[in-house]
Amino acid sequence: MDFSAAQNQRDFSELLPEGTLARGIFNIKPHNADAGIWETPTKAGTGKFLSVDITIVGGKWDKRHVFDNINTENPNAIAVDIGHGAIKAILECSRGASPQNPQGYHLNNYGELNGAEIIFKIGIEPAKGAYASKNIVSVYLSPLQTEKDWARFLAGDMDPDPNAIRRQHAPAAAAGVAGQPAAGAAPRWAQGAEGAPAAVQGVGVAGTPAAGAVEPTPAAPAAQPGVTAPPPWMTQGAPAGTQKS
Repeated sequence: MDFSAAQNQRDFSELLPEGTLARGIFNIKPHNADAGIWETPTKAGTGKFLSVDITIVGGKWDKRHVFDNINTENPNAIAVDIGHGAIKAILECSRGASPQNPQGYHLNNYGELNGAEIIFKIGIEPAKGAYASKNIVSVYLSPLQTEKDWARFLAGDMDPDPNAIRRQHAPAAAAGVAGQPAAGAAPRWAQGAEGAPAAVQGVGVAGTPAAGAVEPTPAAPAAQPGVTAPPPWMTQGAPAGTQKS
């Protein structure tokens, strides 16, 4: 057996940069595939969620995986609202669902989401106790909900802004007044964040700051986008660098 032509190993422990945009294939790990049960019960038995495995397609992070949990039933109504919003964005991205195409928002079962081609923004969940930091879905992109990042995707701009990342992680000690952001540091809404993330991990909202982190002043709600045509990337192809391998 000759392995000289085999590909070199890749270090999959390396975290993908926060703020990176990626195109991926959406798949649900069913709770009971034989019975057609897609939702996984929570440990407490009081809710259900979709256990999601997204495989990145194309670009420097090709074949990397990002995992997510999307709440479908939960005593926490906000968690369910966020989960449903994530599914809505996925349908707008993959099916062209819109006010002009309302049928695109309908599912007969969650299994219909399997294989959906999506665009999403990558985040990082800080380490917690014995658990290391990990990549998460910061937000699922939609031409109707995340116009700024959608425009980045259409332009082929998938990498995060390095200046924004440095501002996000600037040490609090540089602040002139205790508890205040460092001088010149941009608030989170000015660094490319699109508001609350579209999905949650368990019950908590993905992307919640680590304990002790300084919270930025919240921004005023963004204006609602106008009517947008079905996703151009579905009819015109993805921008350079994001085509399927």
